Amino acid sequence: MKKVLLLMLLSLFSTHLLSAQVCQIPAQVPLSSSDTGQLTSPCTLPPDPTPTPTPAPTPTPTPDSGFVEPKYVVLTVTYAPPGSASSVTYSNSTILGTSSIISNSFTNDVKVTSSINTGFDLFGLFSNKLTLTSSGQLTQETDTSSSVALSETTNMSTTIRGPASSAVGLDHDEDIIWVWLNPAIGLNIDSTGTNFTWTGFAFDQNDPAGTTDIIGIPVKYLNGHAPLPSNIADVLARRWAPRTLCTSADPACGLDGTKDPGLDASDLAAILRADPFSNPAYVINVPSGGSCTGDGRFCRTTNPNLQYSPPPPGGQPVTQMYSIQHQATATEGQGATDTRSVSIGTQGDLHVNFFIKFTAKLMATDTMTFVNKWNAMSSSQVGQTASATVTGPSSADNYTGPVEFDIFQDNIYGTFMFGFIPQPTFNLFASPSSQSVVEGNCTSYTASVSALVSGFSSTVNLSLGSALPAGASASFNPASVTGAGSSTLTVCTAASTPVGTSNLTINATSGIEVHTTSVSLTVTAPPPPPQPGDFTVTTSTPSRSVTAGGTALFTITVSPTNGFTGMVALSVDPNFLPDSASASFSPASIAGSGSSTLTIFTDSTSTPGTYSIPVTGVSGTLSHTVNVTLTVKTPTTCGGTTRIICP
Repeated sequence: MKKVLLLMLLSLFSTHLLSAQVCQIPAQVPLSSSDTGQLTSPCTLPPDPTPTPTPAPTPTPTPDSGFVEPKYVVLTVTYAPPGSASSVTYSNSTILGTSSIISNSFTNDVKVTSSINTGFDLFGLFSNKLTLTSSGQLTQETDTSSSVALSETTNMSTTIRGPASSAVGLDHDEDIIWVWLNPAIGLNIDSTGTNFTWTGFAFDQNDPAGTTDIIGIPVKYLNGHAPLPSNIADVLARRWAPRTLCTSADPACGLDGTKDPGLDASDLAAILRADPFSNPAYVINVPSGGSCTGDGRFCRTTNPNLQYSPPPPGGQPVTQMYSIQHQATATEGQGATDTRSVSIGTQGDLHVNFFIKFTAKLMATDTMTFVNKWNAMSSSQVGQTASATVTGPSSADNYTGPVEFDIFQDNIYGTFMFGFIPQPTFNLFASPSSQSVVEGNCTSYTASVSALVSGFSSTVNLSLGSALPAGASASFNPASVTGAGSSTLTVCTAASTPVGTSNLTINATSGIEVHTTSVSLTVTAPPPPPQPGDFTVTTSTPSRSVTAGGTALFTITVSPTNGFTGMVALSVDPNFLPDSASASFSPASIAGSGSSTLTIFTDSTSTPGTYSIPVTGVSGTLSHTVNVTLTVKTPTTCGGTTRIICP
C-alpha cells in the first residue's frame, strides 16, 4: 500500500514538473504578429512572481474532552411487599432508573448542558478510550437541557420479595437500593472553561464484571440491622479501580498519600438515604383529599388497593395477583429530589488541560454532587407494568397490623411502594376558619382533635403543612394532643409580611394516620399614622373700603384640623398697613377654634390706595396666613373743611 501511494505521489510530481518545462517560453523566441500578443500554447502564463500571501485561517478553539469516574451512582430503589410469600416483578420495562443533574457539583459560573442521542446505549471505557462493548443493561438519553436519564433495558427482569416472616407485615429493611459501581461520565469543556457539555455515561471495563457493574444492596445491610456479608463487601471494595493521589487535608487520604477506591462507611450512609424509610420518623403523609406525600416523594396510584388480612383459624391465607401500571407523575410529585456528593475514585482519559479546567470548577475537591429527580421522559413509561403477588399471613403468624394498603409510585425512581391504609381514629377541626391580622401583629386559631373510636389515647402531633407568608412564623401550644383535646395555633407576622390572603394547612399526625384542615389568614396594612394637629386661618370679609381717617373691620376665623387644640396668636405685619395706620385683634389669641375681629385704624394722612395685608396665626412651630384687602379713599371736602363724612 505504501508503495502504491509513493508511486502516485511521484507520478503527480513528474506531471507537474513536465508541465512547468513545456510552458517555459524562451526569451529569444519573439511572438509573431498573428499571435496578437496571445500564446497559442495550451500553457497558461506563469504566476505573478510576487503573489499576495493568503492569510492563515484563524484556528477554531476546540473543547477539551475527557472522562471522570465517580465511585458509584444510585440507580433506583425497589420496595419490598408485605409477607414472605409476596413479590413484585419488573420485567420487559424501562421503569427502573432515574434522571440525574450534576450542575450542583461546580461553581456558580459553570453552565452544564447535556448532549446525548435518544436511547443511546452505554459503552465500555478501557485504557482511557471508549470501546465498542455495549452494556446491554442500561440506556441513556437527554432528559432536560442539563440532566441525563438512565433506564433499564426491556430485556431485564427483577423480582423483589417480602420479609422472611409474614408476621411483621411490611418491613422496609427488605427494600433494595441498586448501585452502579463502575460509572464514567464524559464531559466536553469549552475554551473558556465555564461551559461543560455532558456527553453521557460509560462504564469502566477495568472492572472484572466487563459490563455495567450493578449490585442491589438490601437496606438492612446499610443500616446495620444485619452485618454486611463479606462477599458483598468484597464487591464494594472496588479493588480493580486504581488508587488516586490526595492531600493530607482530605479525610479519605490514606497514609500512603492515596485514596481507597472502595466504598467506605460515609458512602454507605449516603446510599442508605436514597430510601426515605431508612429514617424511622418517615411516614406516608398524604393530606386529606390529596394523592401525594407532603414531600412529593410518593404519589398514590389508581391501581387497586390490596389486602393483607389473616384467615380464620384453620384457614389458608388469601393470595392476590395484580398487574401494577406505571402512571404519569402528578405535578406535586415532580419536585422531589435525592441528593448526594460522591467521591471521584479514578479519572479516565484526563488530559492536562481538561484536568485543570475540571478541577478548577468543582465546588468540593474530588467530589461530584448528583441530584436524582423526576424523569421528564417518564411519559414513555406510562402504561408499563410490573406484576405483584401478595399472600396474606397465616393464622399461626398472629398478625395484628393493618390489613389494607395502597400502591404508591416513587416519583424519583419510578418504582412501586406499598403504604398501609390507616383506619381513621380521630378527627381534626379548626376555628375560626379565617382571621385577619395587621402587618407586624399576631393572631390565633384553635385546632381541636376529637376521637372516633372509644378509648383513643394516642399522641397526635400538630404541625403546619403549608408555607407561611414571607416573614411570618407559627407555633402550636401545646405541640401535641393526647387523645381528644385542643391546641392554640399562633401566627405572627412581620412588618415586612406582604399584604394578602393565604390558606394555611394544619396537619395532625398519629403514626401513619394524617388528617388535615385549612384556615385562611388575611394580612392587612396598618392604618396610616395620625397626622399632627394643625389649623387653618380664613376670613369671611376678604376686602373692605375706607376713607382715610376711617376704620375697617375684618372677621378672622381659626379652624382646627386633626384634633388641634393649641393657642393661636394673631398678628398683622405693620409694614403692609397704610401710612399712619394701626391694627388690633379682639381677641388677640384663639384657643383651638374661633373668630377674632381685626380692626384697622387709618389716619386722615394715610395715603389712598389698595393694600394687601397678611394676617398670620402662629401656634408653636405652626404658622398660617390669610390676606385681606383694604382700599383707602381720599377724604371728602365739605365747606372748605376736610371731613370723613359730610353733614
